[in-house]
Amino acid sequence: MELELECANVNISFDQALCIRKQLMMSKVMNGASWKLKDTRTMKLIVKDFEQRQRSLLDISHTYDLPPVSIFRAIVSARVLTAYPQYTSLDRSNPAGRIVQSIINEANPNQLKTFLTEWEIHELQVAKEHDIIGYNDNSTAAEDWEKAIYDYLNLQQINYITENTLKYYGYAGLGTPDCLIDIRSRRE
Repeated sequence: MELELECANVNISFDQALCIRKQLMMSKVMNGASWKLKDTRTMKLIVKDFEQRQRSLLDISHTYDLPPVSIFRAIVSARVLTAYPQYTSLDRSNPAGRIVQSIINEANPNQLKTFLTEWEIHELQVAKEHDIIGYNDNSTAAEDWEKAIYDYLNLQQINYITENTLKYYGYAGLGTPDCLIDIRSRRE
């Protein structure tokens, strides 16, 4: 409720604020913070906190300033690779990556029982409820944000290329922005 009031004070909706936060967190993870999940020493501390001390994913997330599902994914990825040493890649198109994704999506009860305790399953569910970066099953906020951007650009008569157009022309490999501003000309 307090956050919604803060959003109203700066004249944006709560969903728009969530989208801005998501973009900032994604930028942070993609531009440097993800090293924490690749650093052996840091991951040992995270795993010890989570597995031995049963510290919540949300607490760990706040400490390391990372999305909780991304932290969970790193923890489970190590378990999957230990269980299946023949798999070397965690890419989602490979078996190990698909197993990790299946666990995060809670798609296969047998895999959940194999790799997680009941407490860890609960922590995963809490993490998914609070994470809009590493896991998000609601795209309406993002769609509303894009529509608001497009409406503003149209009102200002600024030329732009939409995300869907970028994807159509094959620029979706590493993700795409909501739009690209075309600075070559201004609409008359």
